[in-house]
Amino acid sequence: MAWVYLDDHFDENVKVLHARELHRDAPWLYVCGLTYCRRSNTDGLIVGPQIPRLMTDYSAKAKKALIDAGLWDDAGQGSVQVHDWHEWNRSSDAKSASARNAARVRWSRDKEVRRNA
Repeated sequence: MAWVYLDDHFDENVKVLHARELHRDAPWLYVCGLTYCRRSNTDGLIVGPQIPRLMTDYSAKAKKALIDAGLWDDAGQGSVQVHDWHEWNRSSDAKSASARNAARVRWSRDKEVRRNA
């Protein structure tokens, strides 16, 4: 199960407050975007066609509010990049390397246990 890191002062963040002033659903769209990126290992990229699927009653104005507030960066062709994604999240490559290393350790340990049984 993947987890999304959310600052416990999220509701007081200046950018979040600004986005909410621009559109009431913007903070929720942002959280939905974070969960999508984490679950799908997109490294913070949300492709254009996926954005309306992030939440019920999606509004393009909420997307614009997140870009205007600096929470999302325009990535071109309707796509967005979560601002500073890599500052707070490991890249997909780093997570894959960590998982491979953990599997190697488990495999080595399992082989040792079988050999000593």
